[in-house]
Amino acid sequence: PILIPIWKYVDQLKDNRSGRKRTLLEFIYENPTLSSTCFTDEEQKQLSFLVREALVQGNVLVIFEGLDEVPAHVDRSDLMKEINTLLERGIDYDVIHDKLTYSVYEKKEINNTKDPLFGNRFIITSRIEGNYFEDINFYIPRLIIEDMTNDALKLFCNSYMKYISTEAGRSTEEYNMDQLYDAITQNKDIFHLAINPQLASVVAGVYTQYDDKLPEKRIDLYEKAIEKMIERLVFPCIDNSVNYVSKEFGLNSTLIWSIMQEIAEYLHSKVEGLSEKVLQETIRKCLIDYQTRSSENLLMSLDDFVAKLVDIFKYQAGLFNEFGQNSFRFIHRTFQEYLAAKSIIYSNGSERSEDMIYEIIKS
Repeated sequence: PILIPIWKYVDQLKDNRSGRKRTLLEFIYENPTLSSTCFTDEEQKQLSFLVREALVQGNVLVIFEGLDEVPAHVDRSDLMKEINTLLERGIDYDVIHDKLTYSVYEKKEINNTKDPLFGNRFIITSRIEGNYFEDINFYIPRLIIEDMTNDALKLFCNSYMKYISTEAGRSTEEYNMDQLYDAITQNKDIFHLAINPQLASVVAGVYTQYDDKLPEKRIDLYEKAIEKMIERLVFPCIDNSVNYVSKEFGLNSTLIWSIMQEIAEYLHSKVEGLSEKVLQETIRKCLIDYQTRSSENLLMSLDDFVAKLVDIFKYQAGLFNEFGQNSFRFIHRTFQEYLAAKSIIYSNGSERSEDMIYEIIKS
């Protein structure tokens, strides 16, 4: 199996507008490690050779991840042409140029579907099904991750509460195993979030961290989920050894919110993920603004501060997942959208004026 975050292919085309355009096929076998620093140059060459051989033999499962992250009005039409070609044409080896090429024969059907034991296979994922697959020239089976049923949600809630009670050192009799499920089903907005398998654990986490209660509005749920993650970084906690921001650095939650909002705004306007360089620049900008406003000296050099906070945001804040080598995203895009929207209204913890909000929306 080979995972290809599809925006990486689109992104390298933008970076190489003046050079020769690489086909999607070439990108698959020339970038099997997606430039990961975990491999030496020699290892990358060997892996590229192995993938190339496997593609010719029809032994590869390629997963194109995140079609919805490619802007429709800019890049998706060319990308879909490449995907159609990859689906339809066979793969040949060009001995003269030592590379793989598409077969010249157009089959007007997906290549190698008649033999279940031979042929490369492709999976294309998209966060929202929408009409993203309409430009594919062939019928392909579509699988949708469905919302949980009531029974599945109840089973999840009971398992979660049982685990929490065990972790807290309480007997299961002290907990009503249905209490989380009952709290979720009493609120239609929260219920619709909780049946999403990606968000169920977030809802459950907010419930247990806020005295076995859930907010009435989903926007408050996002706020509380992020608030709790930031709180664990800022305020002392006996059970939490990861408490660097206030104790070591003298920073507050307002600054952390500001950094999160800047990151969300960046991700919301870009195709690519968040690289460490961009994360450094964002944190540096927010720290300088913070120092200017507060007239306080930082407890260490700016460079050391940035390096420490980069590490915390990458691995300890609880809001990011690593999305490929040197590429980070929020654990769920819902958080990104919420924080990006919040950055329109709030700046450095203060509400913007109506005129300023209007100008931001207009731009």
